[in-house]
Amino acid sequence: MLSSYDDVILGIDTNILIYASISEHLIPILNLYNPITYEHTPNWLLFVIPSTVMYEIEEFANVRDREGKIKRLGRKGFRAIQEIIELNESFDLSGLSIMIVGDTDPVLQTKAELKGLRQDLRYVMKSFKETEHTHFSPKSSSGDIIIRNQFKNFIRKIDFHKGVYFLTADKSNAALADAEGLHSIYLKFPAQEFGSSKRYLEIKIGENPSVKLDVPVGKILYELAVEFGEIQVNTEDMRINLSVDLLGERIDHWINRRLKINEYDYKRLAYEDGYVDMSQVMKIWREIMRSEE
Repeated sequence: MLSSYDDVILGIDTNILIYASISEHLIPILNLYNPITYEHTPNWLLFVIPSTVMYEIEEFANVRDREGKIKRLGRKGFRAIQEIIELNESFDLSGLSIMIVGDTDPVLQTKAELKGLRQDLRYVMKSFKETEHTHFSPKSSSGDIIIRNQFKNFIRKIDFHKGVYFLTADKSNAALADAEGLHSIYLKFPAQEFGSSKRYLEIKIGENPSVKLDVPVGKILYELAVEFGEIQVNTEDMRINLSVDLLGERIDHWINRRLKINEYDYKRLAYEDGYVDMSQVMKIWREIMRSEE
């Protein structure tokens, strides 16, 4: 569908950014697309993010528990912020641009709609709390209307009609976008089931020769940490605990995909021949220094 035009404008829904679908799926597919064997890929892509999407992402990023730690929906919000910054700084990807459109202060013109949006968000967050490990699109009906309207208003202003699409992971939003005259692309996510009887995901590498990984293990670990907050990697010799920035201290942690590891586990990983207790090393070192005095 995208290959039908040289220049393409994509309106982006909130759920697309939350699950990093552009950088992890769309762009890699376009880069790997063979223009000789198949149809050509677009020469120019403009990703349009309505300001209400930014509002929703900000609301999600502020979802924390009583201890101040970022909950799963909050981690998805930070992941979306990371996605936007990465796309905005993708200077090495020629023909790719990103733009945020709509009123930067939507309360001024859509006070009533945003009041409904906030109510919907409270309901979504409550539902998310009750179904912490289920997979669903954290969206609201009021927000969807405003998002589509902001994208349509932008298209009208620039008078650009060919190669315009609205990308969403919400089936209802996609259907309504089509009814309103937008060409929607519905991105269906794989089903995920994390029931009450199994609240963990186990990945075994090396025991089954049929298992093949097409992405770096580090990327898998990072995405799992975003999903679950904290994960444990088990090897034959040790168990290593990893986590993302659960306190939301710095956006740099998310931009650089940093995983946190405690000092004890880090010391064990720092040496190939096994664990070296640095506290014991320092103790011996201090004794040597005292003896030389």
